[in-house]
Amino acid sequence: MSERTIEQVRSEIEAERRLLVDDVAVLREDMKKVLPLAIGATVVLAVVTRRKSAWRAIKLLWWLR
Repeated sequence: MSERTIEQVRSEIEAERRLLVDDVAVLREDMKKVLPLAIGATVVLAVVTRRKSAWRAIKLLWWLR
């Protein structure tokens, strides 16, 4: 049998849960920084593909990165 008690296991699980919550918070902050760029790229792609080929739009997005 394991030498850990139920309380030890629960405290380890809670510590892991806190770390995961912190990681999710960091990811959300990163997404807030990237979201305007993604929206802008989508708009540029939509505008360019109406007038030109999708290949040229992809090249433009690659150039704008």
